Amino acid sequence: MSEPGELEKLTFRCVSCEREIMLSPEDQAYFAAQGHQEPKQCRECRQTQTTRKLDEAFKQAADRDMDG
Repeated sequence: MSEPGELEKLTFRCVSCEREIMLSPEDQAYFAAQGHQEPKQCRECRQTQTTRKLDEAFKQAADRDMDG
């Protein structure tokens, strides 16, 4: 059993792939210190989403350069 105020491991399900994820007390403290909410997606799904967004942004920038 943990002490009052001490964080315990948090388990959640990724909203994208539905995989069960454990968030350590250290990770929870990091997100809180950064002012972020706890993630709703696993690390892999967040990385895939970020890569997709960057790819789309680069494609749009390249299309603008070709039009101008």
